[in-house]
Amino acid sequence: MFRENGWYRSILYAPAHRDNLEQVFANTPADVVMLDLEDGVPLADKPAARVKATALAKQDWPPLVALRVNKADSGMIPEDMECFGPGIGAVILPKAERAADLQDIDRRLTEKEKALGIEIGRTRIIGLVESCFGALEAANLARATPRLLTLGIGASDFMADIGNPVSRATLDPEALSLPRRMLVLAARAAGLSGPFDGGQFPPGRPGWGEACDMVRRIGFQGKVCFDDAQAAEANAVFAAREGEALKL
Repeated sequence: MFRENGWYRSILYAPAHRDNLEQVFANTPADVVMLDLEDGVPLADKPAARVKATALAKQDWPPLVALRVNKADSGMIPEDMECFGPGIGAVILPKAERAADLQDIDRRLTEKEKALGIEIGRTRIIGLVESCFGALEAANLARATPRLLTLGIGASDFMADIGNPVSRATLDPEALSLPRRMLVLAARAAGLSGPFDGGQFPPGRPGWGEACDMVRRIGFQGKVCFDDAQAAEANAVFAAREGEALKL
């Protein structure tokens, strides 16, 4: 589940309501699978997605499984956290803006670990920054809890927050340059591994390797992927940074 050097190069996106996730988990080359209960799952499908996530969370898988819950003020965190099991290595909090929200996830994880006989503190947290407010709070988020593995940027929602639909569609590197660097500075100043880069990038679209290399060069450790081919290429690109990994 956990990589020995604590460096995660590829994060495969997997909405929890999809079929055949067992095969995906067992065979993907990705270092992490993001088991999503948030934006990738329509509201009507969330109950069924939680049932599937609960079953998957009972098993150990080759990649680190990171459960993405719904945002802090959604009212769905208690239901989402009921999916937690020994197969979950991290919880991703989207739309992260306040240290207290990450600390709430920490508290809930401690309760779950105690109940399941899991070592307290084993499960990590990733804060996903997707707004201008979150970017400005990055330094506080990065120091919110010892469980924090790193930060990530949700590029598509960030572009929406700055009011630039063209940049949201293309993930304009210039528009994202400053917030990406803010996350790198916040994460590394707090002693964390580099952040990971998110945002829609359709499989087969040219330029994936270049997109990975661009964020690698400014300090990112990995990138969200949408199929196994992207994951394999991300692993190759980000492998150059593995020597800089921090221990979990």
